[in-house]
Amino acid sequence: MNKYTNIAGIVGNPSFYGEGFRDYSPETMRTMREYGFDTVFVNIAWSRPFIDAVIPEHVMVSKKFPLISPPDVEERFRLFKERTVSAKQSGMRTFALFGIPEYRDYSELPPEYGVLKGESVSSVAPFASDTCISRPEVLDLYTELLSGIVEKVPELDGMLIYNIDELADICRDGSDCPYCKGVPAEKRLSAFLNELFARVRTEKPDLEMWWEPWELSAAQVYGIMKKLDPRIGI
Repeated sequence: MNKYTNIAGIVGNPSFYGEGFRDYSPETMRTMREYGFDTVFVNIAWSRPFIDAVIPEHVMVSKKFPLISPPDVEERFRLFKERTVSAKQSGMRTFALFGIPEYRDYSELPPEYGVLKGESVSSVAPFASDTCISRPEVLDLYTELLSGIVEKVPELDGMLIYNIDELADICRDGSDCPYCKGVPAEKRLSAFLNELFARVRTEKPDLEMWWEPWELSAAQVYGIMKKLDPRIGI
């Protein structure tokens, strides 16, 4: 009989990140398989109180915009890689969970980073600005980061992407962003996801991409679904 579903799980609890039980050892993976899981997320995308890899910038460094990654990016990448390899060797399907694009305080970055900036005040984090998915530089940035991840971690089977919430946000339709003001989110977001997926799949043709429609209205989600590449899971 053909299998039409997969059951995905996470290891541990975000509130206790770093505790000894939170590992991706063969024993832990075997237990998950016994419980019926065949897919595991190798990061949780949670930042409080102990931060895990939340955004692609946490595990990969952009050549053009290196300052958007944290100082401990190499250590985070090492953990991300080790988890993925261990889970894959244990027979699990491996998925990353990332927020894209990151909101950030562009006043703390060099002026040339301003080509990534969108809405002045993020609706998620008032101290930061949104990063604009309508700008070609932002599409290039996340193409670079995600392509780098699948190149250096070939054991990764797929990614689940969300766009609004934990360290991520997009410009609102009525924002002050000259690229997004008046353009419906369903048009901007579907175009961004479709092109990003197509580009990253040139690096890994069998990559699975899922999208999590968080913090959007039902009408926006439906509008995006109609425009989204059918190979992107929801």
